[in-house]
Amino acid sequence: MLAHAAAVVDAIKRMHDKGVTARQVAIQWQSLMAFKHTFTNPVPENTQRAFEQQGIACCPAAVRFVGPRAVRVAGMTLESRFFVVATGA
Repeated sequence: MLAHAAAVVDAIKRMHDKGVTARQVAIQWQSLMAFKHTFTNPVPENTQRAFEQQGIACCPAAVRFVGPRAVRVAGMTLESRFFVVATGA
């Protein structure tokens, strides 16, 4: 989202002497960030819900591997054949 907005502004500025005119081209960061958050804010909850619907237990907390098939999370040691550590994008 942010890279696209910057690319749009850059493209308009590059076309200034080539037939494209604009009085002022600028990014309103507060508005752009609010728009971006409409996409990004729901992601963690939607991801957790999708995992749980597939039977995957979620533990949103700091995690540390303590063995080849064990992690320590929220004061508990959990053992499993597979773990997914979803740290975000």
